[in-house]
Amino acid sequence: MSVDGVVAVLRVACFIALLQAAGGAVFRGAFGGALQASVARIHRFIAASAISAILLLIAGDWVEGARLADDWSGLFDARLQRMVWASVSSLALVVRVAALLSSLGSLQFSGSRAIGLATAGIVLTAASFSFVGHTTMHDAYVLLGLLLGVHALIVAAWFGSLVPLGMVASSEPAMIAGRIIRDYSSVAAWVAPFIAVAGVGIALALLPTFGSLTTPYGRFLLAKIGAFAVLTGLAAANKWRFGPAVANRRPGAARRFVQCVTAEYLLICGVLAITAVMTEFFSPD
Repeated sequence: MSVDGVVAVLRVACFIALLQAAGGAVFRGAFGGALQASVARIHRFIAASAISAILLLIAGDWVEGARLADDWSGLFDARLQRMVWASVSSLALVVRVAALLSSLGSLQFSGSRAIGLATAGIVLTAASFSFVGHTTMHDAYVLLGLLLGVHALIVAAWFGSLVPLGMVASSEPAMIAGRIIRDYSSVAAWVAPFIAVAGVGIALALLPTFGSLTTPYGRFLLAKIGAFAVLTGLAAANKWRFGPAVANRRPGAARRFVQCVTAEYLLICGVLAITAVMTEFFSPD
């Protein structure tokens, strides 16, 4: 595989693990007191995601040396590695590692302390995205950085909660599972639209003209918009149909809820893959 191919794979895997850990920790902090049968599985999932993300972050930064050299010899070129570590991407790495350690630390506590550490983790995770990428080169960098931070924060909270939600639905008693799903969906319904608001604001600022939608970057952006529309439909089905069915103990309700959550999870993984490729290899211009 080419250097660029490895960079892309590492970037996608890192995005997935990073957002899973940050969002999962917030979910556990918010609902940990109500968990029974699924608590150990959720803890293991968050810890594995955080540790994987740290390893992927380090590997990704190391491979950047090979990318600068356009050859695998760059992995062992001290001069190129120093250039990588002196770049702003390493600042993002440090912030993300700090965020992951905070998310991991939240697992050792309960109540307000767990929520505080998990919140710090997801806020640092979201903020790290404003350090790199196309928004940093725009005149309205501060505004776009804030929009990108809000966008990443909500995506992390949504994406990181999906696997724990599936574990809750499949393992917890119907009364507990139904209450957690209802409470989660009530909050998600209010904050999810801000993903689109922030995303549209960023796109309007970055795309020079409407015709830019025909460029590779623009086509990737349209694919993300289409995926978000499908995701909105799946989330609505969980809130209004499958979630209440779990609470009402209808036969097969938990299985159908988990299937819908799994579809959301896979679709967001696809969106993260698109995001990694479009931001790494293409420009809005």
